Amino acid sequence: MKWTHRLAVLIQAPATGDNPSSKEMQMHGEQLKTRHLTQRELADRWNKSEATIERYRSDGVGPQYLKIGGKVMYRLEDIEQFELDCLYESPNSRIAPTAANHMRGVTA
Repeated sequence: MKWTHRLAVLIQAPATGDNPSSKEMQMHGEQLKTRHLTQRELADRWNKSEATIERYRSDGVGPQYLKIGGKVMYRLEDIEQFELDCLYESPNSRIAPTAANHMRGVTA
């Protein structure tokens, strides 16, 4: 049996018995669609060096990140939320509430 066929068999699960429900499978499928960026991709997005992104992470001032098997990944939704939290209307007026800063214990 080819590995692709085995993979297809593993993915196909009926929505009855002890198997996950259709709703659970749909939720799992949506989770798999979450886009992740590497440190290099985030550096390119922000026009920064990878060393700067590493420093942000080390200092705890960047977006939340995942570390799986030693590889650092950033969820696109966390990056977009961080960018919204950093959005200013004028030099003294932040547009979005600073939820990211609040989560990290940073006070204004």
